[in-house]
Amino acid sequence: MNRQTIKSILLNLPKGTTLTVGQIQNEVQNHCSPVPDDWKPYTPTRPTNYPKWHHEIQGVLYELKEKRIIIHHPSNSSYTF
Repeated sequence: MNRQTIKSILLNLPKGTTLTVGQIQNEVQNHCSPVPDDWKPYTPTRPTNYPKWHHEIQGVLYELKEKRIIIHHPSNSSYTF
């Protein structure tokens, strides 16, 4: 799973849709099943179970937020597309 695939999935969500991070992860997983490598921890520098594909989603969300393509709602960890 790569950022371009994730970005494509997210940019095809209906305009005005608001989803939590968990719902976004589910949406991406429903469109593109993670392979075993995607489930590896995203960093070898410290102990973590946070998988690479979740980290990739966070990177895409950050990019889209910075470009003002989506709106982040920190109070409930959701995004409006």
